[in-house]
Amino acid sequence: MIGPDPVQGIAGYGASVHEALRDLADMLVQSGVWIEVTDPNHPWQGMQFKQIE
Repeated sequence: MIGPDPVQGIAGYGASVHEALRDLADMLVQSGVWIEVTDPNHPWQGMQFKQIE
């Protein structure tokens, strides 16, 4: 969760930590926040993610 509570902030939920983090990432993107990986050796470098309009 990011923020003081799930209503005023952004929260992710799931049956596992992985699922909750993925849900949190999706909620951040919907709120206009994303993370850009700039390390050329990072395993996610060059990975394509879905774009939300």
